[in-house]
Amino acid sequence: MYADDTAISACFRNSKSVTLALNKHLALLENFFDEWKIKINVEKSAAVALTYKRTLPPPPTMYNQIIPWSQETKYLQLIFDNKLTWKKHITYARDKFRKVMFKIYPLLNRNSHLDLNCKVLLYTAVLRPILSYGCPVWGYAAKTNNNILDVAQNTLIRMIVGASPPTGVAVVAEWYRYRTVACLVTSSSPVPLKTHRVGQRCTLNMSRAETSSRWYGVVVRRGGVPAQVSSTSLDHGSKLRGPSPKALV
Repeated sequence: MYADDTAISACFRNSKSVTLALNKHLALLENFFDEWKIKINVEKSAAVALTYKRTLPPPPTMYNQIIPWSQETKYLQLIFDNKLTWKKHITYARDKFRKVMFKIYPLLNRNSHLDLNCKVLLYTAVLRPILSYGCPVWGYAAKTNNNILDVAQNTLIRMIVGASPPTGVAVVAEWYRYRTVACLVTSSSPVPLKTHRVGQRCTLNMSRAETSSRWYGVVVRRGGVPAQVSSTSLDHGSKLRGPSPKALV
């Protein structure tokens, strides 16, 4: 697993200063990449304006090529849309969750003879990280979007405990209460996805309201190879100090 993308973000009240700030930092990156013989695929690089404004500033340039503004981009397996609703990322996570769930369906279905604790361990170790990956960033999405993941998880829990659809909601609630109490005894017991998501996101305040007016960013692709990262790669990255008031690589 590897990640070879670099992201730059700039925050200004005046949108005219955005392009200047991004171009200054892209120029610094050009010198760095040329010095270390790193090839950049400008065509696959993307620029996203996280704003509700209809009028956008001129797009940034790199190696004399324009990087047009995009509606969305993927960075470290997170899909950033220009309105930060996170619906596309949540839908992507749900589809990925279902694909993995179907692969291990013989072990989790109600006819499986696998012990319940082993099923819960499979869910905690394999499936829940897919649903909760990056939740400190997208955890502030609308409730209707977060419910997409909750529905997917509840479907899996009903399958694990062998609950029929009419009594599924009651069984899921009882399972939640049981595992939450057990969590106080053993750290290996899972907690509800919503509780886990809220606990993870409290350390990073990146709400849609705070970023909707004046955040702009560029994701630079290296060598034309798509980025693939594991759930432990979210914290990777380095900071680049430059002339603009605020920039992050």
